[in-house]
Amino acid sequence: MNKLLIDEYPLMVLPTFAKKIGLKNAIFVQQVYFLTQTKHQNNDIYTYKDDHMWVFNNIDEWHENYFPFFSKRTLKRVIKKCEDEGYIISTNKYNKSEYDKTKWYRVNHEKISDLAEEIEQDIMIKREKKVEKAKRKSKKKAKQLEKMNKTKFDSSKDLPLGQNGTMPENTVFLPLGQNGTMPDSKALGQNGTIDSAKMARPIPNTTTYTSHNNKNKATLKKIKAKFKKSFSKNPNDLQLEKIEEYIDKGISKELILKSIEFCGLGDHNQSFLFNRLQMLLKDDICTVEKLNDVINQNNSFNKNTSNSENENKKQQQTKESDYKWKDFFIDPDKYKE
Repeated sequence: MNKLLIDEYPLMVLPTFAKKIGLKNAIFVQQVYFLTQTKHQNNDIYTYKDDHMWVFNNIDEWHENYFPFFSKRTLKRVIKKCEDEGYIISTNKYNKSEYDKTKWYRVNHEKISDLAEEIEQDIMIKREKKVEKAKRKSKKKAKQLEKMNKTKFDSSKDLPLGQNGTMPENTVFLPLGQNGTMPDSKALGQNGTIDSAKMARPIPNTTTYTSHNNKNKATLKKIKAKFKKSFSKNPNDLQLEKIEEYIDKGISKELILKSIEFCGLGDHNQSFLFNRLQMLLKDDICTVEKLNDVINQNNSFNKNTSNSENENKKQQQTKESDYKWKDFFIDPDKYKE
C-alpha cells in the first residue's frame, strides 16, 4: 500500500470548522482537544487542574512531536492566533519552576460552542436561500403556465364556423347544413325549441392555441440550431427564456436569427448578442424589414458632420444610432467589442 495514503495516524478536522477559523488554526485546536480527551480517558490526574484537563508542551515539543510539517515560525504564529481569538486558553501558572517556559493549553469550549452556532446559522441561511430560489422558480413556471392557459381559454371564445355575433350558453350546435334550434323531446335533426336545462355547452376551439404552441416550438428549435452554430454550444434555459421575452416584446424570430448569425460572423460572445437585442428593442427595430429600411436610408451617411450643420442634436444622434446597425449587420468585424 502507498505510504502517502495514510499509513500513520491522520490529522482530521471538519471542513466547516476549518473554513470558519482557517485550516492551520483548526488543526491546532483539534490536536489540543484530542490530547486533552486522551488524558480524560486515561484519568491523568496530574494534568487535571481547576476542573479542566490540560496539555502542556513548549514550542519545540509541539513542532517535533505533532507539527513537523509547519515551520517553527508558522507554528508560533498559529498558536498566538488561537490564543488571541480565544479558541484556546493557555497559562504557565501550573509550572513548578519560575524558569520553566512550558505552557499549558486547553480548548475554550464556550468560544467553540458560539462558533458552532454561527456555522449552523450560516447553513440555515444558505438553506433558506435555496428554498426561496426554488419557490421563485416554481412561481415563475406557474405564471408561464397561467399565461399559456389564458391563451388557450381565450381561443375557446371563437365561434363555430359559419356563425357571427355572440352565442348564448344555452345554444347547441346543429350538424352542418341545418339551421334553427333543436328540440329536446324529439329526434335529432328536427326544428323547434329545446329545454335550456338539457342543452350542451359549445366545444372550445383549441386549434389556435395548438398551432401557436407548435409554431413556438419550431421557432425555438431554429434559434437553438443557429445559436449552437454561432457560439459552438447550446443556449441554457435562462438564455432561452430571455430570447422568448424579446419575442414577446415584438422582436421577430427572423431578426433574432439574423442577430445570432452576425454575432457568430463577427466572433462576438453571447453577452454581446443580448446587448444587441436590447439595443434593437430600444431603437424600435423589431423586424428585418425595419432594419433594412434603417440601413438603406443611411447608406449616404458620413460621420463627418459638415453637411449636417442644420440638423439638431437629436436627429444627428438618430443617424449615428442607425449607422451602428449598418456596421454590425453589413461588416460585423467592424463592430467587435
